[in-house]
Amino acid sequence: DAVAISWVMRSVIAGQFSERGLIGESLFELAVVNPYTFAGRVEVVTVKDAEGITVAAVDRAVANFDPLRSLFGWRFAFAEVEVNAPSVDATLLEDASLSLLSLLKPREAKEPDPEASLSLPLLVVDAFTLVDGQLSLTDEWLGDGYSEEVFNINVSATGFSTNPESINLMTASAETANGAKMRWDGAIQFDPLSSTGTVHMEDFRSD
Repeated sequence: DAVAISWVMRSVIAGQFSERGLIGESLFELAVVNPYTFAGRVEVVTVKDAEGITVAAVDRAVANFDPLRSLFGWRFAFAEVEVNAPSVDATLLEDASLSLLSLLKPREAKEPDPEASLSLPLLVVDAFTLVDGQLSLTDEWLGDGYSEEVFNINVSATGFSTNPESINLMTASAETANGAKMRWDGAIQFDPLSSTGTVHMEDFRSD
């Protein structure tokens, strides 16, 4: 039943938001999963801080999970992940800290475990796209009222994997309110963490 599944997904996601040490509120207008194809989508996601101010949002996110490859390959495999119109509102506060960090609950300091593995979980995404993203930046640290909006953020990758041996080819582009445009074509590797690529810039001004 789609309604029941939607209610369960909303409850689970909201619960994970709190359990993972986050302060604030997460709101979902729709969360549905197809139990036969393991495809799921979440629509109109809003994340608010403790003061009720929206700091992040997503219009729509779709993921097609591949259970067979995940089960037999000991990995999280997705045929497709698509994120539409994500937005983040970040502020560099007067104490030079990032406003988004206020979403994290303080944790007790623990001694590092020398035997703990630092490797990333194995994630495979055949096709990843992020479309029409937006980032709002405000600087209160310098006290000059600087702010910038980056919009039309688009990211795409094919055959993405966190496997240390994988070289992930990606493309990213964005533009600012004053008309500056940027495009990056390159690759990311996770062990060691590194990236290479070419940046193309248009209409950037130094003033």
